[in-house]
Formats: sequence, C-alpha cells, structure tokens
Amino acid sequence: MTEYAALARMYAAPTNIELIGYEPLAALARSEKPAILFGAHLGNWEIVPIVLALQSKPLVIVYRAANNPLTDSIIKDIRRSYTAGMAPKGSSGARQVMKALKAGEHVIMLVDQKSNTGMEIPFFGKGAYTATAVVRMAARFGCPVFPIRTERIEGLKFKVTVEEPFMFSDESDDGVRIGLTKINRRLEDWIKERPDQWLWMHKRWPK
Repeated sequence: MTEYAALARMYAAPTNIELIGYEPLAALARSEKPAILFGAHLGNWEIVPIVLALQSKPLVIVYRAANNPLTDSIIKDIRRSYTAGMAPKGSSGARQVMKALKAGEHVIMLVDQKSNTGMEIPFFGKGAYTATAVVRMAARFGCPVFPIRTERIEGLKFKVTVEEPFMFSDESDDGVRIGLTKINRRLEDWIKERPDQWLWMHKRWPK
C-alpha cells in the first residue's frame, strides 16, 4: 500500500520497470483488436497497467472496490491517469467489459483471489471457486488471453513479463473448465517460483 504514493512518479519516469514480451500485445493495440490479460497479486500488480499504458495502450481494470470508501477513492484517483477505465466486479462491470472488448480495448483481471461463484477448479491440489469470465469472454469475442506476471527484483525495481497468449474458443462448461484449469496451473507456477511475493489475504478454498 505504501507504494501507491510512488505510482505517479513511476508512470512519469518508468526507469525501474523492465517490460518483456509486450510486442504482440502492442500490435493488437495498433490494430484496435481486443485482448484479455490475466495476472495475480504478485510483486506490485499496479505496475502492469502503468507500463502497458506507455508501451501498448491503457487497460480497463476489473477490480473489487476496497472496503474503506476513502481508501477506494484514493486508489481510483491514482489509477485514473494511466487506465482506460475501471470495471467493478459484478453484472454492471461485466457489461462494461463486454462493451470495452467490442470496442477493441484491452482488459486485465487478477484471478488468484477468492471467488464466491464460478466453477470449482483445482488450485494447488484443492478445489477452489474460480470466476469463469476470462474464458467465456475470450471465447465469445475470439480474443487472445495473455498471462502477465510481475516480479519484484529489488526495492522499487520490477520485471513485467507478457507471456504467449492462450486461445479459448469453447464456451461450453467443459471448455470453460479446461480453460480455467490451464489458467490456475499458470498461477501455481508463478507462485511456486516466488511464494514470498504473493499477497494472499482471503480464504481461497471453500473446504
């Protein structure tokens, strides 16, 4: 949380951020084609929209509002300068995301935290409710899904890696389950490699 005070400075002079593999995403941005990105609460995830706003295009962030209204207002004010919009979780946010993808925008979702709905998908060997929106929307709009990872290298130095995209074309329950399993496995790989950088604050497993 203390690093929110430095985000505007990093956006103005992102010398401490290394960005790898963003070229396919930037090409989609130039072509005004939609994309979905998924990440996790690793390192400082706020670095992702900052660096992609500079090297590709501003992202629409799917977010859960902070419980404290004042904190939520501060976070929104900070993000406003480097994002294309903020879509709250829920039905209204889903409509906003669909409108954004239809317009060729790029949308990011952090998918490693607790969900009360969705499918129960293995996560570190135990079933965990996992939101289905990433796979369903990717299949509906025919857009690639880019895994994007943030690593803290030291202090205020970060590495952001845009990985090879996944393609999901099956909106059936079986197709969505296969896609979500693939996404959760990718999250597991990241967390296993750098468990000290994962922020986990909610009960992930229902049992």
